[in-house]
Amino acid sequence: MHLSTNQQKRFTTVFDALLGFVNARLHVITRTEEDFAIDKQIRAELIAREVWKCPKLIDDFVAENPAQLAASELAIARDLHSFICDDFIYEGERGGQGVFAHETGVYLTCGFDDSTFGRLPSIPSSLRAVLVPFEGLILAVMPITALGEASDDLRRQMEARRKRHGTQEPTADGAVLARRATAWQRKRLERQRTTSAPAPQEPAAGYHVGALAGLSGHARTRAKDAHYDLIAHESGLHQLLMEARSISTTIFPISLRECLDVLDEDWLTSVAEHLDALPHSSDIPREELIELICTRLTTDRQQRDEALMWCEDAQFDLLRRLMRTNPISFTHMPPSLALKLYPMIPYVFILCEKDSFVAWMPPEVQTLMREVDFENVAHARRRLDEAAHAADALASMCGVLSVDAAYERYRAVAADPFDREHFELALIEMERCDTRDSYALWTHDDTKLVISAELSDESALARIVRWSYADRIIKPPEGMDVHTPTLVDMTGADEEEFDERLDLELTHLDAERRVLVEQQRDLSPHALKPQMLSQDFVDYLVETTPLREVRAYVDRHIPDDQDDYEFADTFARALVVSALFEHEPYDDVLDVVRLFGMHHCEGEGYPHTLGRLVTDVFNMLPRWDLNGWSLAENTARVTGRPPTPASPLVAEALKKAS
Repeated sequence: MHLSTNQQKRFTTVFDALLGFVNARLHVITRTEEDFAIDKQIRAELIAREVWKCPKLIDDFVAENPAQLAASELAIARDLHSFICDDFIYEGERGGQGVFAHETGVYLTCGFDDSTFGRLPSIPSSLRAVLVPFEGLILAVMPITALGEASDDLRRQMEARRKRHGTQEPTADGAVLARRATAWQRKRLERQRTTSAPAPQEPAAGYHVGALAGLSGHARTRAKDAHYDLIAHESGLHQLLMEARSISTTIFPISLRECLDVLDEDWLTSVAEHLDALPHSSDIPREELIELICTRLTTDRQQRDEALMWCEDAQFDLLRRLMRTNPISFTHMPPSLALKLYPMIPYVFILCEKDSFVAWMPPEVQTLMREVDFENVAHARRRLDEAAHAADALASMCGVLSVDAAYERYRAVAADPFDREHFELALIEMERCDTRDSYALWTHDDTKLVISAELSDESALARIVRWSYADRIIKPPEGMDVHTPTLVDMTGADEEEFDERLDLELTHLDAERRVLVEQQRDLSPHALKPQMLSQDFVDYLVETTPLREVRAYVDRHIPDDQDDYEFADTFARALVVSALFEHEPYDDVLDVVRLFGMHHCEGEGYPHTLGRLVTDVFNMLPRWDLNGWSLAENTARVTGRPPTPASPLVAEALKKAS
């Protein structure tokens, strides 16, 4: 249900006046030429965020009434204080109203126009929104920020909360929302009081409190997206990046043949080769080549199924969305969302016409895709991802373990596991196709093992290439065919010396793997946790408590020459990678502290806070020689006592090392 024209006018009058009052008070948007270049909707959303952070601004606006509003209009403003600004599950539309599920209940909301909900991701989805009462109705107002697809776990939690509160039936009554909002706000304030901590120590000279200090989870992600969205709008970077992934056309909508005709010769040849549509003689007219591609593309269902199975997640998600809405316009999307959408040529194109961009699935492709059961494909993709994530986590934790042991740990936590044979086949296929390069397969004494990519032959090869560059081995063998690309061509290395180096490195690596297998013989591999199956292992680790504490601390001690929005995350990931994959992990963790310039951040206080936090991280991270167990876990396992915090001796060692 949409608002009437008069309702829209009344609410807009009040809300615009409130935003003007807040901006005058807080100077969110300053009156410069650069600021006026920001999209009007973006400016309004930036100011509105401050309203929901500080509801007292609404009270001040009503008390001062700077816009000389009538009593009925002030009543509208006063009702805005009864809001819920939180994460919701958007379940689609019912009778023309948006369905928003929350821990306090399910709400039927009104919007100004279709674009309010058109900006949302697939349904159901998780989003941050603001619901307010308005003249007996419930209104969804800015900002509405998409957070991605709603996970099954989040939906189950939300449903359980709704049933406990007896509010599972949707309501469109603004008075009901107002009552629940009052109780929700009271509980939120109580949680803030009980979880508040003493103010942290101020950083030393040369460091500052970053813009993300105090933020975590979705709030941190939203702040980063808003920051980069603003930069993209002001700098035009968004336009450049969209142009780079699009093709220009003056005709829209266009057929598959017309889309292909816009591609240059290299693109056409690449598409034809991928579809096995290129004849033995590639010297054929352009029109004939396009016809061959169209014929093969619209009849080769095996190629279609393989493309759906192995394309990137962003490509698959865009393709599914296009089956519901074709085309999808990028015009009103935040850059942080638009730039996550990638073409999947020749099935999906991003077309550019002047300054407008749309994702477009040609009608011939849409006909072909209607035969696909996307739920089954998505399920199959998730199963493959889970197997690969399991191998990634176990290889990163343990360094080396048998495929049998990996399967047992995967099967223990997977909701729908493969059988043993298909698990191994999935690992083989994902090792070949996946771009993460996080694990490899190795056979030792007739036993098939999963190993860290850092212990693979390919890793040894990469190290030799780097060393060859560093040592300036630039004498290529005489008579080398420069038109035949080989590894020696790329490195410019002397072939004999390069081969000797590689043989020595592979011999050393093979011995290292065998020693590791012997070290682990009497200790069972560490178990997996279910959440490890849904993300890369390093991403999982940086969200564990010790790493989050480090990141929160670094957010308050950002070096003045570093970026507030990336430095803490980069520092945390560097700690993880150094401790997991280097030969002398403790020394390398200390090197990270020094290389990032963090050993002066506390002045004379270092390392009593950062040193303790970094040491806690080191003690928490898995170790290969302990078969994936951390130092803290192994100590607790052996002694039966819980882990202890870093000792003063460790802190003193850190201080001397700095």
